[in-house]
Amino acid sequence: DLELDITNRKIYWVRDTWDDDAVQRADMDGVNSNIEDLYTSCYAGYGFYGIGLDLRNQTVYWTQANNGCKDKISRINFDGTGFANVIYYPMNSLLNPWDIDVVGNKIYWTDCGLSEDIIYSANLDGSDIDTVITEVDCQFFPIDTLSNQIYWSENNKICCAKMDGS
Repeated sequence: DLELDITNRKIYWVRDTWDDDAVQRADMDGVNSNIEDLYTSCYAGYGFYGIGLDLRNQTVYWTQANNGCKDKISRINFDGTGFANVIYYPMNSLLNPWDIDVVGNKIYWTDCGLSEDIIYSANLDGSDIDTVITEVDCQFFPIDTLSNQIYWSENNKICCAKMDGS
């Protein structure tokens, strides 16, 4: 997954390898110069899948999955300070998070570890977790903030719903 910070001309992504994972960024200058690690992990087995930017608060969020065990959503400030695990198993029902997006004062993410895939939302600090959409067969999704709709692909079709789940 990757995200763009158009204002500051930065590209953000997660590097997912067996035991050398990272949240990284680089300049959007055509050659991706000034590659930086904002966060690294040597813990084997985690999957770094989704990344989302909170441009207003200069924070990056990402998902880490470990087969339904120790899964988490974490964040760190753009300057590399303020690391925190925002949502994590077993404190929350987080079983296999994939994509994540930040809209307003909420984070949205897909969780693929249940018998049905679900899109959840929560406050930026991880509080007030709410189910947005159930029975979606997706891992990744974009949010259109102009129309307040979430889009995903499922079984050879494009689906959408309002951000309130309707």
